Amino acid sequence: VDVDLRLYHGTITQPGEFVDSSSATADQEESMVQLLSPGDYVFQVIFYDILGGSSLATENCPSFPLEVAIAPTPYVVGNPDVSQECEDASLVLVTNMRMSLSMKFSRPSTESFIKTFESFEVEEKSYLDFEVGFDFLTADTQVILTGELSSGSQVSFYGTPVNNHRFLTKVLSPGNYTISIHDPGALTIDEIKCVSVHLNYLIDVNTIPTGVVLCEE
Repeated sequence: VDVDLRLYHGTITQPGEFVDSSSATADQEESMVQLLSPGDYVFQVIFYDILGGSSLATENCPSFPLEVAIAPTPYVVGNPDVSQECEDASLVLVTNMRMSLSMKFSRPSTESFIKTFESFEVEEKSYLDFEVGFDFLTADTQVILTGELSSGSQVSFYGTPVNNHRFLTKVLSPGNYTISIHDPGALTIDEIKCVSVHLNYLIDVNTIPTGVVLCEE
């Protein structure tokens, strides 16, 4: 199912002026970011059948996860954690040890936010459990794992969204891997100068933790 979102300045019975439509991200999501003036607003959701391209019938009961955050502008400009410039945290990941830490990264005002950690290599089947937590309104963050396998194949995986979190758990084949975090919505609001996230991760290089079921075998 392909889902498009449209925002109107009005009500359900009188949608009024069209404001914006969602844009597709690289990880098959739809995203929309807007600074709103006071008033009434309504979302229109449009479903498409990705096989046929025509509008999907209501009786097919399409469903999808949706996360929406709406707050007064002072919530952003009055929050020093995001409204003041900050220096980038270290982009080095620790392996073979469960890590839990908060990090801050500077956000450019004219382009998408993306930070790439140092790559790591695994020589035997290994295990990755990576979680990034964030404030959805000011720091919606996706995690991407890309890799070049020893066989020469290229792979990429995206985190699964859950409220204010992204989760990525994979059994890794031998190869070289890189983890990046980025804003899938390409947020470019000038008032947001700093991204605050919390990482909770385990990268077990060349080993599989006891109790992990290798579903991919």
